[in-house]
Amino acid sequence: MTPAARLLSRAADWGRAPSAHNTQPWDVRADGPDALVLGWHADRVLEVGDPTRRDLLLSLGCVAEALAIVAAEEGYAVRPAWQVHRGRRVAGRLELGPVDGVLGSVGAAEVAAPFSVAELVARRTARAAYAEPFVTAEQVVEVEAAAGLGDAGRGETALGDAGIAARAGLAVLPPDVVETQLAVADRWTFDGPATGELRDWLRL
Repeated sequence: MTPAARLLSRAADWGRAPSAHNTQPWDVRADGPDALVLGWHADRVLEVGDPTRRDLLLSLGCVAEALAIVAAEEGYAVRPAWQVHRGRRVAGRLELGPVDGVLGSVGAAEVAAPFSVAELVARRTARAAYAEPFVTAEQVVEVEAAAGLGDAGRGETALGDAGIAARAGLAVLPPDVVETQLAVADRWTFDGPATGELRDWLRL
């Protein structure tokens, strides 16, 4: 079995790669015995929510890393040749070769495999209960100092609403304000064309 065929046969492993909104857009095909073409499916693109295709390309980068992880277990190194062609829906070509063979040892031009296949397969979403953190005034001051904000910073001001000068800084909001405004923010976040598209994709 060729390196490309061996890797394609393990789609159940590298298909565990994360993707934006779980769209899993990748289309991986053999390009000869020692290379793969990495593209994407047209029906997995969020036209409204991802107009620049940033999330799409990040998802393809994630699956490229997953392919490298599986390839490493098979004894191959992966060297990507990125060349995005939107019309043909192709992101690039992944060359395969022995780690110490044709491609040489894994270097900067190759995709390293920092995780094992077992870790890739064990990927899970955290479902633990949310524990609300308690933030002290001292911690707020420390963050402001690190970011150069507020009284701890350099004292720079910015124009706020109606052209009124306001000092940039951090504030801990009272719980009742958070509870009221969070509901408003949720309604704003989950409204509009992009949200409608995402709901359709998630079948909500």
